[in-house]
Amino acid sequence: MGRLFTAKVYRVPRGRWVIFPELCKGCGLCIETCPEDVLHWSKDLGAYGTPTVEVNGAGCIACRTCADHCPDCAIDVDRATARAGIRTQGTDRAPRG
Repeated sequence: MGRLFTAKVYRVPRGRWVIFPELCKGCGLCIETCPEDVLHWSKDLGAYGTPTVEVNGAGCIACRTCADHCPDCAIDVDRATARAGIRTQGTDRAPRG
């Protein structure tokens, strides 16, 4: 059985933004690529003892740019839509491979 990672979940106006601190190595690619400039360094430490990131939920547009650029799959963004809604399961993630 694989290891489960604990998620920090932030509600944002257009959905849900999720970080898995145990997977984040603190590279900052998500911060650099965010078009709304709503990501910043957290006081929490990640995989290598480096800071993880947090989101300013009020400004997040749930575009998924941060998740698409994260090399460690430490970020997930769920968009809220009338058709799909917000996924309520999946706050733990098993490692790949």
